[in-house]
Amino acid sequence: MTEVGRGAVTKLVVLAAACSAAYTLTYSLFMPALTAAAADMQVPVPTIQLTMAAYLAVLAVIGPVVGSMSDRLGSRRILLFGIGLFAIGSTIVGFATSLPLMYLGRILQAVGSCAGVVIPRAIVQRQLGPKAPSTITLVTSLMAMLTAIGPIIGGLMVDFFGWRSGLFFLAIYGVMLFFAIQFGFKERERVETRSASVWTGLKWLLRSRSFMGLALVGGLYMSAFQSVIIEAPFVLTSLLGLSPTGFGLIFSIMPMSYATAGLGISVLSRYFSSLAILRIGVGLGVLGSLWALGSFHAGLLSVPVFMSWLVIFNIANAFVLPMSIASVLSLNPRLAGSASGVVTTLHSIMNALGVLLVGLLHEGTILTIIVVVVAPAFLAPALFWWATRKMPTAA
Repeated sequence: MTEVGRGAVTKLVVLAAACSAAYTLTYSLFMPALTAAAADMQVPVPTIQLTMAAYLAVLAVIGPVVGSMSDRLGSRRILLFGIGLFAIGSTIVGFATSLPLMYLGRILQAVGSCAGVVIPRAIVQRQLGPKAPSTITLVTSLMAMLTAIGPIIGGLMVDFFGWRSGLFFLAIYGVMLFFAIQFGFKERERVETRSASVWTGLKWLLRSRSFMGLALVGGLYMSAFQSVIIEAPFVLTSLLGLSPTGFGLIFSIMPMSYATAGLGISVLSRYFSSLAILRIGVGLGVLGSLWALGSFHAGLLSVPVFMSWLVIFNIANAFVLPMSIASVLSLNPRLAGSASGVVTTLHSIMNALGVLLVGLLHEGTILTIIVVVVAPAFLAPALFWWATRKMPTAA
């Protein structure tokens, strides 16, 4: 790997952030439009929700395929192909007047946006090497913030411009991103560094205890984060009595704390290894969980107490998620694309399981959110120890 100048690093940060934004906004912008889309197409809301399920299902299976193709054929051409599909899919959904067209568009969006998050991570790892964790941290922080504020932006777009406006925005964004990559990004990978065998690479990753353990640690925290987004509004409004406006103001602490922690971690990653920072995050998660259990046992149920341990866990997540990704991508740089794809698939599956768990455990008390936060935090140290006992040799 050759030394990358500051200007090239900035380009990589912008590339990864812009492509990851497409991945996140495709889901979050459309959430507020579900009801309006169902009314316009004269179908039940659950029917439109199934198009979201199709989108998530494709994301869950396509990651390893996209990542392996980038290892085999090169990142730039697969990324361009993916972003092109994303723009076409967004256009199809924007103009869709029937469910088959909407399903087709959502599937193309899923393939394209998956390429947008899987491949830039691999590019960053290959070109920046030890400097990659700071960039991955910044991009992960952006994705977390967009996950939180995307539905707000989408709701405003639906109110002022109609439910199709977000889709047209994504289509235009995809076209602009395609040309930006076409004329502004040149692949620096040497052909001899690319993986010689797709299946050999995937087999190596899936058999690697370090890869699977570290990927699962990140997946536990991502799943818990998504579960918190689903369950926290109920706790703050129904149990603690906040108004919708009050909830919005209080819960804005979450993306702000994550982004602030992310900026600090991007600095720490210049001086400490990703595994060392990941270890700190896992420890913070345990401390936050102990505080949650202690406050619950003592009957301390108030907005400040609830948000205090939630913010501690959120900061721990800001440590764990990007560092777990950076750690697994660095295990074998020749398989960075495949590793990124498998991680994306694994995290998508764990997100779905987390949402399902929230639905099954929901009983109208604060206990549900405590379980979905505390359980992953206590499982993560065991997985981290198992994954780091003996780091593997690259295939």
